[in-house]
Amino acid sequence: MPATLTLKTSDVPVGATCAYTVGTRTVLIANLDGRFYATQGLCSHEDLPLEGGRFTQNVIECPHHGSRFNVCTGKVLTPPAAENLRTYPVRVEGETITVTVAE
Repeated sequence: MPATLTLKTSDVPVGATCAYTVGTRTVLIANLDGRFYATQGLCSHEDLPLEGGRFTQNVIECPHHGSRFNVCTGKVLTPPAAENLRTYPVRVEGETITVTVAE
């Protein structure tokens, strides 16, 4: 059964990322110029948190080993990670963000 995260758009400032626990998963929410994206919050390289990594344009860099990922698509851009991040659907209605995460 899917788990749902609900938060306000003001919880994730423009140009920032924030991690949340949703069910059994860590989810990273990114605010890219007012557009919100959700990916798994742990690097696919060694399951370490992506939160705190450098976020520029649409790229998050793992603060532990430097892998880079496109937050819009989850695609891995640079090693050592070789596996893409999972992405999750985001719905924004007014000031409310809803993310549905399959367990």
